[in-house]
Amino acid sequence: MKQFYGLLLALLCSAGLYSQTTITGTIVDADGFPLVGATVTAKGTSVGTVADFDGNFSLTAPEEVTTLVFSYTGYETQEVTLGTETNIEVTMAEGVALDEIVVTGYSVT
Repeated sequence: MKQFYGLLLALLCSAGLYSQTTITGTIVDADGFPLVGATVTAKGTSVGTVADFDGNFSLTAPEEVTTLVFSYTGYETQEVTLGTETNIEVTMAEGVALDEIVVTGYSVT
């Protein structure tokens, strides 16, 4: 019986070491359209996810994470500081557009 209590105590103590927070939200553009495939990463970690078809995301991050980084091709990368909320709506601004693109093609016969 002492072994059982010892194991139970060890499990309860180790659960605090791995405390995590689940953060959910939506990523949209300035017009309110969802950004499908926008990436969300917990700053300073390798934890990340991608927004679904409706722009929704869910990320389970370590408790010590205080900032999320949002990025999407053609839009400015945005950092959001986390408070007590676990549901976030992010509106991303369009990035700098390229003036011209040069395409070079080669052929081998």
